[in-house]
Amino acid sequence: MAHAKTQELIRYAERRVSENDRLLLNQHFEACAFCAREVRKFEEVLDALKGADLQRARSPVKLCCDAQTLTRTFGFQQTRRSSWDS
Repeated sequence: MAHAKTQELIRYAERRVSENDRLLLNQHFEACAFCAREVRKFEEVLDALKGADLQRARSPVKLCCDAQTLTRTFGFQQTRRSSWDS
């Protein structure tokens, strides 16, 4: 079984996928524990950012980063490379 792309997991966590894609990904998560764990990690990061006062941060906050940074910072495992990850 192929894992979902990192970009798809992030869009799912951000609730930026179509209803059809959401249903397909939910089915995939039921069969793929790896992708289910990865999307939960993205959701946790996004939930943490919701409560952060980014306007008052001392230095600029980079809200979007590449998959390698996510892997190092939050312990994510990169599923496969895409042009988005470059």
